[in-house]
Amino acid sequence: MMQQAHLLWLIVPEANSHADGFPTKGYEYMGAKRPILAFVPPNSNAAAVLRATGTGEIFEQGEDREAVARNCSKMMNFVRQYRTRELEDPVSAQASDLQKYTRPFQARQIADIAEAISAHNPVQRFSGQ
Repeated sequence: MMQQAHLLWLIVPEANSHADGFPTKGYEYMGAKRPILAFVPPNSNAAAVLRATGTGEIFEQGEDREAVARNCSKMMNFVRQYRTRELEDPVSAQASDLQKYTRPFQARQIADIAEAISAHNPVQRFSGQ
C-alpha cells in the first residue's frame, strides 16, 4: 500500500529525546521508495539519514513566516510534481544507499560486534560441578 502512495508523511518531534533516533516507520518508508515529507528536526539523525539517501524532503517545524513560506514553496513543488505525474516514479535512491538501513544488514552489524566482543572476552562455561 505504501508503494502506491504519492507521498509518505514522517513526523519526529522537536525534542532532545528524539534527536538521535530514527523511527521504524522511516525505514519502511525508505523501503517503499516513495517521496517522504519529513517534519523532523533539521539536525536530527532522521534528517541526516533522509538527506544521505535522498528519500525525503525536510520541512521546518517553525511557526515563523519565513519557515511557513519555505514549507509552502516545498509543498507547491510536490503539487507540481503530482500534476505532472512525476510522483508516480519511485524515489531514485540506489539500493546500495538503502542497504545499510535494512534489518538484515543492521542485524549483521550487531552480530559482528557481539562476535568481536566475545572473541576478546571468552565466556567461561559453568559446568555445574
